Amino acid sequence: MPGRPRSERPERPKKPKKPVRPRRKRCSVCGVVKPGDEYHHDSEAPDGLRAQCKECRSEYMHEYGIAHREERREADRIRRARDPEHYRQYEENRREEQIAKIKAVRKEAEQVYGGKCAKCGATEELEFDHPNGDGFEHRKIERPNAMLLRITREGRLTDFELQLLCAQCHLEKTREERALMTFRKVSLNDKRRMKELREQGMSITEIGEELDFPYGTVSYHLRAMRRKDIE
Repeated sequence: MPGRPRSERPERPKKPKKPVRPRRKRCSVCGVVKPGDEYHHDSEAPDGLRAQCKECRSEYMHEYGIAHREERREADRIRRARDPEHYRQYEENRREEQIAKIKAVRKEAEQVYGGKCAKCGATEELEFDHPNGDGFEHRKIERPNAMLLRITREGRLTDFELQLLCAQCHLEKTREERALMTFRKVSLNDKRRMKELREQGMSITEIGEELDFPYGTVSYHLRAMRRKDIE
């Protein structure tokens, strides 16, 4: 059976042409010519990219958020009051996504440090340990998740020494350190000397060997001096 003439066939809808994204583009704010991947996508723009680069856009949104903070909070409260169940589910999904993202970053950071326990070679339930005993100082200036993210970007840390231990080996190491915590009184000059050596970058073990004090004594007085500076 012959088909219908071409003139009688229904016209197929034409697909919209995708915009040709330039390899490089000048930002309308900073005026710097940057690669195309330095711009957010914009389907309404002729070239498919925003006029502002990502950096300038981020600065603008940050300033806008500060200037309209109370307005945005009030609008958010109104939206949540209209459909609390939707936002409850949204928060749960977001929390699950964040947990999954943190686990992935942690796994990548563990691979940077070998992906196994430094003592027994186990590959499950790994934890980061500070062998020099400066974990308290590290956590004061950097959160654990920020540390993991920095490891994935920069590799092994140079400002703090880390090692991977499984949960069991980490627990045994902690028990051994606590067993060494035999305290004895020290003079004010010894405390000042401990502080000076610590500021020079020496570990607690090295300070104990230098001044002939047990590990626990040095650790205890350094922590006390962090709470109350000794003049």
